[in-house]
Amino acid sequence: MVEEGADNLDAYHALVEAFTNQQKYDEALEHLDMAINIDPNSSLNYTLRARIQVLRDKVEAALTDLNRAIELDQRDVA
Repeated sequence: MVEEGADNLDAYHALVEAFTNQQKYDEALEHLDMAINIDPNSSLNYTLRARIQVLRDKVEAALTDLNRAIELDQRDVA
């Protein structure tokens, strides 16, 4: 288990990538949820989660996450 903290987002993302490559989507989503709890304003977290949702054929969930990622990116630009 990765300890929670902003410094550990890279570790969560690495685990998400590993689980995704192994087609362990539930585990990948679990770690992404932890990453979102650490940094709910990261568009990357939502983009990664959308990618996994697409792989799971959960298009509506993917669109929700992509819309959130776009919203966060617009805030960063403004």
